[in-house]
Amino acid sequence: MPRKNSVCQSCQARHLKCIREGVSGPCQRCKEEGIVCEQDTKLRVRHVLSVAGTKRRRLDYAQDQVWVPVPPSLEFASPEKQRHTPSEPDDSELQVETPNGEQPIDGNSPSDTWGTSAATYEQNTQALNPQNTNAFQSTSLNITRDTPNNYTKKPLELESQQSPSFTTRSVANHPFDQTSPRVATGSSIFASPVSHLSRTPGHSNQYTWQIESEEEARLFLYFVQRLGPWLDGFDSKRHFGTEVARRAAFVPVIMNAILASAARHTALISGTADTISETYHNKCLQILIPVLDDPCDVLDENLCAAIIILRQYEEYDENDERCHLFGSTRMVNANTLNTSPSSLRDAANWVALRQEIHISLTTKQPVSIILDAYHQSPNFNSDSEDGWANRIVFIFAKVLNYAFRSEDVVPDESWISLQEQVENWNSAKPSYFDPLWTGNDRGVQGTLFPRVVMLGTAQANAMQHYHLAKILLAAYDPRLQKLGFDTRRLRKESEENVLQNLRMVIGLATSNPQIEITFMHASHILTACGDYLTDPDEQEGVINFLEDIEQRGIWRTASIISRLQDQWK
Repeated sequence: MPRKNSVCQSCQARHLKCIREGVSGPCQRCKEEGIVCEQDTKLRVRHVLSVAGTKRRRLDYAQDQVWVPVPPSLEFASPEKQRHTPSEPDDSELQVETPNGEQPIDGNSPSDTWGTSAATYEQNTQALNPQNTNAFQSTSLNITRDTPNNYTKKPLELESQQSPSFTTRSVANHPFDQTSPRVATGSSIFASPVSHLSRTPGHSNQYTWQIESEEEARLFLYFVQRLGPWLDGFDSKRHFGTEVARRAAFVPVIMNAILASAARHTALISGTADTISETYHNKCLQILIPVLDDPCDVLDENLCAAIIILRQYEEYDENDERCHLFGSTRMVNANTLNTSPSSLRDAANWVALRQEIHISLTTKQPVSIILDAYHQSPNFNSDSEDGWANRIVFIFAKVLNYAFRSEDVVPDESWISLQEQVENWNSAKPSYFDPLWTGNDRGVQGTLFPRVVMLGTAQANAMQHYHLAKILLAAYDPRLQKLGFDTRRLRKESEENVLQNLRMVIGLATSNPQIEITFMHASHILTACGDYLTDPDEQEGVINFLEDIEQRGIWRTASIISRLQDQWK
């Protein structure tokens, strides 16, 4: 029987909720868009209670029954497996565009979708270098070439590699600026050296850097050499400083995000007017807004990387509007349905968590990211340097949720449990996370804070987050809320624990000045807990420390200094 009063065909095709006021008439979405609202489907299904154990099955259908065309052969494979492998050729095998010869696929080809397994990710990235012709030609990828001519006839419907239950929107559905020099001409999809680039709206088929001036080239290098390492502080593969930078040659949204972040930061540290970063930022929004506006879209790894960089761009503004936090939060929360994040997407997820921690510390609110999504990360149970460093960040995020939860919210984990997790991490961490040298002679070498020399970036950042977790656990000890003879003693111990760990966070930054991201971590915790400092000498030392951060061109700290001085008065 026909389905009456159900979702209309337009809303059903886009997986949207169909809202109508009465039994008949067009739905709200069709009415606003001015399209015909077809409420009844032509498909009819005869309900059968059971056909099990019956040799003769009689299923009668109407003469006008519409049947879905089925290919002559079907192949079932797991989402992680490539649709076609070199050892299993197929008549519909998609062609790879090479510099020597371009073979466009007919728009009527049955192969309108493609996928690339995560296992070939590292191999595929070799083709990102336009000069690496051999590696480019030898990459076995399933990429569809769609030229501007045949594109208008039949645009490709691309599917998500990572989650078959979601769809990644085709570039044809994104009305971004086609006249921008950093947006692909004609808004069409072109083959690129790696298949995942074709899923990103606006990606280009050009094999040369889309740099238009020497100023842009210097901004790009500024990101690669300085801002990228800040994002890669817990990532030994340095995805943002290397992989993401290489992809900028083919993905306009990444290129514009990089230029926006670099332009704003250089203007910030130089004290000059920021006149160009907004232009690059607006070009990114032309692509991102349509994608984020549709809840059915899944962000591919290139868009994820761009959102992380744009969130970094936002952080440089003292009036942080946190617009891109929505995109990064959605990016991570979508991973609850994704069992195999790529290497780049996994790195972006961990950066998103650290960016969320920054907001949580400065606003004293829980993190909005679903932390369960990180259980699927390869780093979660890894014994590698990155694994140990990221796990203490994860534990610190749980401590933040406990400390800054609402009074009527029952914590997911008890204070004792979190305390045990922090100490277990510290006792079980590899020996190379221990300091190379420590010193705590106050006033020696002109410092008031401990001198703690660490092996590298991951070690310094990880130990900072260990001490950050200790600070919040001491400050939000539930025993301090009880009345009793021991309460005053516990409060004194709590304040001393906060101060001791706060000094260590600052000491880790001043002792390892080449790791600039440690200065930012220290400034964030001073925003939240700087009022614990009562010693005039230490207060003066903190002011000098914050002024040094601004002199180094890392972060503007004048507002933090002003707030701390008001609290100390």
